[in-house]
Amino acid sequence: MRHHASTAVLLERERQVSSYLAATLRVTAALAEASDADTAFTQLLPALCEQLDWDAATLWQPSPRRELLVHTGTWTAPGRDVTGWSAASPGLAFARGEGLPGLAWRHRGPVVVADLGTDDRIPRAAAARADGLHTGVAFPLLHGETLLGVCELLSARARPVPAELREVLAGAGRQIGQFLVHLQAESDLRHLADTLQRRLLPARLPTVPGIDLAADYRPAGRGMLVGGDTYDVLPLPEGRWMALIADVCGHGAEAAAVTALTRHTARAAAVAGAGPAQVLAAVNAALLREQDGVSVRFVTACCLLLHAEEIGVDLRLSVAGHPLPLLRADTGAITEIGATDPPLGISRTTTYRETTLRLAPDEAVVLYTDGLTEARNDAGGQFGEGSLIDVLAHTGTASAQTTVETITAAVDRHARRSHHHADDLAVLVLRLPPRIPTSRCADQQSTAQRLAASGPPPRR
Repeated sequence: MRHHASTAVLLERERQVSSYLAATLRVTAALAEASDADTAFTQLLPALCEQLDWDAATLWQPSPRRELLVHTGTWTAPGRDVTGWSAASPGLAFARGEGLPGLAWRHRGPVVVADLGTDDRIPRAAAARADGLHTGVAFPLLHGETLLGVCELLSARARPVPAELREVLAGAGRQIGQFLVHLQAESDLRHLADTLQRRLLPARLPTVPGIDLAADYRPAGRGMLVGGDTYDVLPLPEGRWMALIADVCGHGAEAAAVTALTRHTARAAAVAGAGPAQVLAAVNAALLREQDGVSVRFVTACCLLLHAEEIGVDLRLSVAGHPLPLLRADTGAITEIGATDPPLGISRTTTYRETTLRLAPDEAVVLYTDGLTEARNDAGGQFGEGSLIDVLAHTGTASAQTTVETITAAVDRHARRSHHHADDLAVLVLRLPPRIPTSRCADQQSTAQRLAASGPPPRR
């Protein structure tokens, strides 16, 4: 009988340990859904209480100087009332060894108080008695020797806290601590990437007289790495403007450096009076000078030089390995414009051609990166240039901003719930508003009419 009794006790302990471990695993899984450490901390208390069956919990974190523990939050199980404890906690701060949180800090492990209302080490004993709280246990959240916080678990009934549970809580504190540090590092990296990405894009588009502008940029994934897409619109002397869109091969710090070099070189060349072909040639030369002979960071780009006049906008463009811009004519026809030359950063002998045309009122040019047309749905199908042309064909006389929003919304619908990796995408729309009155002189032919007379038929 004695043997059977001891076996039963051992099995019960193993069952309890298994349930404790399973509960802490569920807590960690719940925290994994948090986007940052602050969110994880707010989710920690309810997850612990629900999974380990405690009535309330309090979280304490080190003060900025790390000499005290200060109250971060209190969570109460549905149907429980710990008004007194909740009211007393925010005004307190514990040094090492003070109160239940300070004891866990000093011991660097779980500390159990059998009766919170009668233990003279507990400053909130009166609040515990008023709320009917009995057993309390606190355990530290540690990353190595660094204290990240202390969790208090509170029970309205006197309950044992066996050694097995204390061991599980000690291990959970270390695991949660490691997880929180990793999550904070990811959050810091995302913040750094977002900050750097903003520096590689204009803070806002300038106001260009007579031209309606709008743009959007969508980073790939969760923004953990800086993308290689960029766009820019720059004022130049004598009423001219440069518009640039570029896509750097790859992501991360190296791609960011190439993106910055591309953008700044293009700006410098344009300000010095270079046309679009010369701007691309200058960027090509700068990229080749920076090549280390090991990795090749090529760039695709499209550069436009704009000069507004009373009857339209003179436009010169050059393209280096980039998707050709799309012209939405006033007739509704959609046509590719320009001629494709090799990407930047590959060959020193490459030359770039220029295409010249006039953009008439109620016409628009759409520049984009291939992340837009290569966006995949869950079945792997790309959004494609055909879909982009269909979207543009239905935008009518929409503003530049509405056109951008219509395009990105269509891409979002196509790629919704797709498991395929998404690339960065950028889109820039330049549109001439319709003239008032809308009648034109006979010599003011639309771009679509001129292209139809001299080149391939418009694509729809």
